[in-house]
Amino acid sequence: MNKKKIISILLVLTFLMTIMPMVSFADDYDEDFEDVVERVKEDVARTNESIARKVKFAQFLADLPGTSEKDLDLIIDVLVKVTDREAQAMIDRAAKLGVVVECQYDLYIIGGREVWIDPLVVPTW
Repeated sequence: MNKKKIISILLVLTFLMTIMPMVSFADDYDEDFEDVVERVKEDVARTNESIARKVKFAQFLADLPGTSEKDLDLIIDVLVKVTDREAQAMIDRAAKLGVVVECQYDLYIIGGREVWIDPLVVPTW
């Protein structure tokens, strides 16, 4: 199997992992709001862990010998789209429960390039 096929398969698998439902919220609004916020914080932590795994995977792919600039463009493009989608899904789920979740972009180096990826935070005011 050539390298392009392997990268394509790995990118498709990564995409499929992100479209699977990660967190399901019950429509139970009888909980104390503090409990809801704690549950959202736990889900944000899981989402951030998932994003971190995807970044490490992208860094691994980018560091494979023979990775071309075109391959690197594809790896970064898919990573940004997948992590943005995952982050936005978490923000939307939290908003349905009345909790604000924000992106706090962090800088990563992938294949020698600077890439801003969006881990999440629940702001405390």
